[in-house]
Amino acid sequence: MEETLEAILQMAMEVTGARYGIFRLLDEQRTHLLTRAVVGEDLGAPHTEALPLDNNSIMGRAAMTRKTLCIADVLVQPWSKIYYPLDHTVKMRSELVTPLIGAGDRLEGVLNLESPRVNAFSDEDAMLLQSLAIQAVIAIQEVRLLDALQELSARLLANHPEEMYRRVVQLARELSGASLSGLWLFENRRLKLHTTSPDGSVIGSDFSDAFGYSLTSRRPTVVALSNSEFSQALVAPLLAGEDAPIGVLGIMAEPGQRLSTSDWDKKVLVLLARHAALAALNARRQALLRRFTPRERQVFDLMVAGLSNKAIAQTLVISPNTVKRHLRAIFDKLEVNSRAAAVAKVYSSMTH
Repeated sequence: MEETLEAILQMAMEVTGARYGIFRLLDEQRTHLLTRAVVGEDLGAPHTEALPLDNNSIMGRAAMTRKTLCIADVLVQPWSKIYYPLDHTVKMRSELVTPLIGAGDRLEGVLNLESPRVNAFSDEDAMLLQSLAIQAVIAIQEVRLLDALQELSARLLANHPEEMYRRVVQLARELSGASLSGLWLFENRRLKLHTTSPDGSVIGSDFSDAFGYSLTSRRPTVVALSNSEFSQALVAPLLAGEDAPIGVLGIMAEPGQRLSTSDWDKKVLVLLARHAALAALNARRQALLRRFTPRERQVFDLMVAGLSNKAIAQTLVISPNTVKRHLRAIFDKLEVNSRAAAVAKVYSSMTH
């Protein structure tokens, strides 16, 4: 991400004649602006520590008000009181800063330019910076989503399903900016809350009926919640191929809070829900494999690799009759009657 942000900064500086440029993004707690990229001429010791998200700095004010600020001279009132120099060794006089607003009107951070000249930036420069800010937001969101999906892919086979569920709901809340996220799984044909983020959050209502349309349509759906401590939810079904959904992943908003339900948020939820579904199906696969004895597991793995009974016997240094006995035991435990059916039953969970 840093390389992309630096390229955007370099472009902005070349077009506007700025001396310095900096990207600051909100931290996970959404209380501070953290430096993610800095570009400038003759940078000495730039101040890149976290800035509180408040009105006590120019960048903080732009973020709080969600307005582009074009400041002709940072040394005059009221800006001199809140000007935060990027580098004390160089005197800056003009500043141009625009907020980074993502999908669903979510604040992502700020893009800031500075110049040693008074009145260095024009209205045209401000419009250009806002355009570049849009590009930056798209890059930031795509990189965050890609990082999240790569992390989940790496965790899929290495982590216990419960760990996957917890991470999926955490990422759903982090990427969407929602106040709460949850994962519901079917038990006895009813949806039951399984995992929440923040961990341990209480969601008292039964949402089986409210989430019904998302389950039948197999699409992400915005749901108005009645008789609940939450006002609205965006949910996506956990799909296992063409089979019926096995659960729901959702983000929720409390009364008075705004829930982002943009196409971007729907895309994020669908992709995360797929990984949660894969984790659930992998858990089923592992449960099937745990029925086997260690020797049966060896025979099964060699059968999956395409070896004949004779080849399996030679590989494991056992008799062909012993291989047949193990295969019969495997078929009985899986309730199938052929090699192909056994492989399909165990591995269909990883292809759906």
